[in-house]
Amino acid sequence: MPKANLRVLDSPSGPFHKAECSVCGETFYVLPEVIEFKEDMLKQFDAHLHNQHRGQWDAMEKRKQRIADENRR
Repeated sequence: MPKANLRVLDSPSGPFHKAECSVCGETFYVLPEVIEFKEDMLKQFDAHLHNQHRGQWDAMEKRKQRIADENRR
C-alpha cells in the first residue's frame, strides 16, 4: 500500500493554497485570505488521512504517542 503524501499544486493564490493526496488524488484548497494557510491545509489533510487512509493515520498517531512518551521520561 503506497503512503499518502500531500502534493502541493500550482495555484494563482500561491503555494500551499491548493494540494492533493498523492494516493487517491483528492484535492484540498485554502482560500487566499486565510492567514494560517499551511496550518489549515495540514488540518484538512490530517482529517482526510483519518477518514480515507485510516491505517496510515493510526500508524502516525502511534508514532506521535511513542515520541511523547519518550520525551516525558
